Amino acid sequence: MSGSLKISKLKYGFIILLWVFYLVSLIPLRSAAEEVFAQKTKKVLVLANSTFHFNGGAMEPFNGYCKSSKTNFKALGSYGYLKSTARGQRISPFIQRQVDDKRIENLISTKAFDFVVLVTRYTSFLTPEKAKTEVEAFRKMHERISLSGARTVVSISYIIREKTKGEKIQRSNYESHKMLERLLNDMEIKGKKSPIILLPTGVLWKEGVDRFGLDKWFADGVHGTPLAQHASGCLLFTFITRKDPRTNAYSDLYTNSKFMDRKLSMEQKDWITSRVWKLYKESKLELSK
Repeated sequence: MSGSLKISKLKYGFIILLWVFYLVSLIPLRSAAEEVFAQKTKKVLVLANSTFHFNGGAMEPFNGYCKSSKTNFKALGSYGYLKSTARGQRISPFIQRQVDDKRIENLISTKAFDFVVLVTRYTSFLTPEKAKTEVEAFRKMHERISLSGARTVVSISYIIREKTKGEKIQRSNYESHKMLERLLNDMEIKGKKSPIILLPTGVLWKEGVDRFGLDKWFADGVHGTPLAQHASGCLLFTFITRKDPRTNAYSDLYTNSKFMDRKLSMEQKDWITSRVWKLYKESKLELSK
């Protein structure tokens, strides 16, 4: 009788074990790509005022492109970290003021970011006096970012709506940023050079206006539409992750009562991703010379 009882217990235990193995088999195994994606997320801090936050901002499409391609990056703008000051301004649009902002200095010093994006206004380069002050501020910020372990990204300013078709100011703005790129790349920080990433945002915006028109690109005199912000996010994604956006399915647009389109049109999608990829390839070719 006792032998039969032992056999019954063994059978019961064996059945339980089989049941456990069955339940474990139902747990989905992650692919190699998913394993990589589950690793540490690389963080991108965008130090910008409303120009990169308005109408959904550039960070939302950047993160959309990353999610669609299972790329382990995440961008968050300064609005996610900095509260409005007494004057109602969360962050100055000029680097010469940002460099003295203790909130920004403390944020960078946390060493929580892999990339820090700097954006100034094109007006900061209009005169030699203004340019000298702003360039020196860029130098200080670049050193601070590099010492934190992050890489500096500089966005070429876009020109406001009423002057965006001015060829002279467009050319001057571009050349000022290229000069800034050379200067920052040549800096030695603790005996080491730390090349920046230069985003041709102003170039893309000028071409976007030429292709789609002012009303499709500018929501007002200064801020971009969801279409323009999507393009900026795609540019940021491509230059930071070095991935081809043409193979990425992401096409979402920010919507509100004024802008109802939820997706890019086929024409918009093809033009933005193709133009962004060409700008990226051109930048790599230029650096290799």
